[in-house]
Amino acid sequence: MVFSISNCSYPLGLFKVEKTESVLLDIRQVKLSCEETKQRVVREVDHAFSELIKKLKDRRAEVLKEIEDHYAQQLEKLNKNEQIW
Repeated sequence: MVFSISNCSYPLGLFKVEKTESVLLDIRQVKLSCEETKQRVVREVDHAFSELIKKLKDRRAEVLKEIEDHYAQQLEKLNKNEQIW
């Protein structure tokens, strides 16, 4: 025999005290597992973003150094030309 509440079917006897405790333990275990998984995924995402940000900062420093070097060379050439004239 099956007890039905709006499209949800439950086997008769599921709500007995013995089964209720077991079902509640299962639900709580799944909730705990879900929370642990969420925390692990959040840590992994944070770690990935931290690595990306670090790489971007390193690359930014490299690009800025290249820009500084390029313009220093250009200014040096201009200074030489200015002295010639």
